[in-house]
Amino acid sequence: MANITVEEVRRLLITKSITHSNNMDLSGLGFSGLTLAVANFSGRRLIKTKFVKTFLSKYNFQGANLTDADFTTANLKEADLSRATLENITLSRVNLTKANLTSATTSKTNFKNEKFIGTIGYKPS
Repeated sequence: MANITVEEVRRLLITKSITHSNNMDLSGLGFSGLTLAVANFSGRRLIKTKFVKTFLSKYNFQGANLTDADFTTANLKEADLSRATLENITLSRVNLTKANLTSATTSKTNFKNEKFIGTIGYKPS
C-alpha cells in the first residue's frame, strides 16, 4: 500500500519534488480521472495503482513496476513504458499511439480494443 496520499503526490508533481532518486512507493494509489502534469514515474513501484480515465500522455514509466495496475480508458499516447513490468494489468480502450513498449514484460496482460498506431516495441497478434 502507498505511503503517501494522492493530494501529496499532486503537490509534489506541481513543485517537481518527485525525482527518480527518492524511490517513493506509489502502489495502490488511485489516480483515476485526473489530469496531472507530466511526471517521471521511471523505476517506481506502482503495483495495483488505478489510472482509470487518466491523461498520461508523454509520461515516463520506464522500468516501473505496474503489476495489477488498471489503465482502463487511459490516454498513454507517446508514453514511455520501455522495460516496465506490465504483468496482469487492465488495458481496455487505452490509447497507446506512439507509446514505447520496448522490452516491457506483458505476461497475463490482455490487450482489448487498444490503439496501437505507431506503437514502438509491441506487435499485437
